[in-house]
Amino acid sequence: MPVYTDNNGPLGGTSGSKAFLQVSQRAINQNMKTAYAESWNLTIDRQLTPNSVVSVGYAGSHGIHLYDIAQINDPGNGAAYLGDANGSNRLNLQYTGMNYRSDNGYSHYNGLNVGFKANNLLSKGIGLNANYTWSHALDNLSSTFSDSNSSQFTGFSGAYSLGYLDPFNPKLNYGNADYDIRHRFVLNGTWEIPWMKSATSALARYVLGGWGLGATFNLRSGAPFSIYDCTNFNSQDCPLYAPTGADLPAHSGSGVLVGPNTFNYINLPGLAGNIGNSLGIPACTGLYHTGTCTYTVNGGVYPERNQFFGPGYWNLSTNFFKNFRLTERFQLQFRAEMYNIFNHSNLYVNTTNIDASSLSGTFIQAEKGGPDGFAGQPQDERRNIQLGLRVSF
Repeated sequence: MPVYTDNNGPLGGTSGSKAFLQVSQRAINQNMKTAYAESWNLTIDRQLTPNSVVSVGYAGSHGIHLYDIAQINDPGNGAAYLGDANGSNRLNLQYTGMNYRSDNGYSHYNGLNVGFKANNLLSKGIGLNANYTWSHALDNLSSTFSDSNSSQFTGFSGAYSLGYLDPFNPKLNYGNADYDIRHRFVLNGTWEIPWMKSATSALARYVLGGWGLGATFNLRSGAPFSIYDCTNFNSQDCPLYAPTGADLPAHSGSGVLVGPNTFNYINLPGLAGNIGNSLGIPACTGLYHTGTCTYTVNGGVYPERNQFFGPGYWNLSTNFFKNFRLTERFQLQFRAEMYNIFNHSNLYVNTTNIDASSLSGTFIQAEKGGPDGFAGQPQDERRNIQLGLRVSF
C-alpha cells in the first residue's frame, strides 16, 4: 500500500483524475412501523381423578411489521428489473450492495396441544407431565440476518441468501419457517419413593428413605431447510434449487452410512441438464427472484423455501436424589443429574452440503450434530453427569 505525503492522498496532484471507489450503502426505511404480534389461545381442562388433569388447547399468533433486511442492489438486478443488456449489472452502478432495512416481515403460527398432568399418581408419590404439540409455523423471513441453521454456509461470510428472494416482492419468500417443528412430545416425571420414608428406625430413614428419581424425554420431528443452487452465485445470494420434471421427497430417512456418522439423506434425481459439476441435475435458470425457481405439484406451484425436513430428534435425561432431614427447618438434598443418559447423538443436515452445484455426489447428507444443531461440530452431543448438594429451609 503506498504511503502519501500529500494530505489529499491519492487525489493529490495538479492534473489527471481518479474515480472514487464504489461503496456499499445501509439505509433504513424512514417510515418503519413498530413490529408487534397478535396472539390468541383457547384451552379446555378436564379433571380425570382427584390428582390428574387432561387438557386440550389451541394457540395461534400473527407477527406483523417484523424487521427485515433486503439486498436491493445485487448483481443481475439491473437486467431483471430494468432490462439491462449486461446480465451482471446492478440497479445502481454507483454503489455495490444496498442493505435496506424495513418492516416487511410477517409470520403465522397455529398449534394444537394435548397435555396430561398428575400429582401423587396412584398414591405412590409419582408426578407425571406429558405434552404433545402439533404446530405449523410460516413466515417470509425467520431472522433479520438470515442466520438460522438452514441458511448457514461456511463458503463465505453470511448465508446462502441474505434477506428475501426478491427484495421488491417479500411475499415470494413465504413458506415454512426455519423453526417449523410439526410434532413435539415431551414427557417428564418424578417419583419420591415412599418406602422407609417414615420408618421408625432412624438408620433406615437416613439410609433407605427419602430417595427419588426423575426423567425427561424429548422427541420432535426435524427442522426444515432449503436446497440451493449456486451455479449462478452473484457474490451475495444463491438461487433456491428447483427440480424440473421430478419432485424431491420432503423426507428420505437417514439412508446409507457413507462415512463416520454421515448418512446419505436426500437423493437429488439425475435429470437432463447440468449445474456445473456433471451430476446431470438441472440448474435453476434465470435470476433467483424471477419466479423460475418454483416447481409444480398436483397442478399447484409451490415456493421452494424450507420445503425439505431434516432428521428427527430425541433425548433422554434422568436424575436421582436423596433427601436428608437435618432439623425441622433444614433439609439437605444430594442430586445426581445425567443429561443424554444414553449418549445418543442426533443427526442434522450438513448445511455446507445443501448447495446442489458443489456436491461431490447426488446426495444431501446428514451428520452427527453438536449442541447448536449444526452437523459435524467439534463439541458433539454427549452424556454429561453432574453431582450437587442443595440445602432447603
